[in-house]
Amino acid sequence: MHLWVNASQISVSDIRFIEHAISEFDRHEVTSRMTFEITESADGDACKIVKGLERLNLKAMPVMLDDLRDG
Repeated sequence: MHLWVNASQISVSDIRFIEHAISEFDRHEVTSRMTFEITESADGDACKIVKGLERLNLKAMPVMLDDLRDG
C-alpha cells in the first residue's frame, strides 16, 4: 500500500518537520512507500522549501504538487 502525506509549504519549509517525518517513516519502515503532496498555496519561504525538498530527495521520496483547484 502506498501512503501519502499532504503538507503545506510552511511545513515543508520547516526542516524539523521534514526530519521528524523521515525519522518516523524510517522507524515504521514505510519510507519507500511514502509520497509527499505539497499544497499549492504560496505560503512558504522558497529557499527553505527547496532545502526541505532536497532532504526528501536524499531519501528518494517522491514529492507531488496538490492540484486542488483542478479537481
